[in-house]
Amino acid sequence: MIIDFENGQINVKNSFFKHNMAFIDSLQQVKKFDYDLSDLKNGYKWIYLKTNEIEGYFYHIRLCFKNEFLDSIDFGFFTFDEVKNNSWDNWSEEKEIKKKEVYENWLDDSIGSKRQFWWGNIATYYDSKGGNSGILMKYK
Repeated sequence: MIIDFENGQINVKNSFFKHNMAFIDSLQQVKKFDYDLSDLKNGYKWIYLKTNEIEGYFYHIRLCFKNEFLDSIDFGFFTFDEVKNNSWDNWSEEKEIKKKEVYENWLDDSIGSKRQFWWGNIATYYDSKGGNSGILMKYK
């Protein structure tokens, strides 16, 4: 399991990202990854961890910082076949909504129906404008 639901910490190949983590500390954790940075110049910064294989799945992970502290983690996972065949040519809304259901089932299997915690909450989403779905951990 990459998420410790008790403390809201996510483990990506022995790099840990958690509630109230400072941006500068996260930069130390991501050095071993292929990643991109984005500073929106409005108090928000993003670290995009490119596809990482964890426990047989390929994860994309986006860390969002607000005023220098971790605000949320947005991620999703894919099988090898999904990564290999991933393109807008074979995208459909139906497939993406089904992917959201996969994420919802994954959360149900991992933690049951509980989605609110002392550190924040976790939920699945489908973004019709962006054409994607994922899991969002939002910190308090």
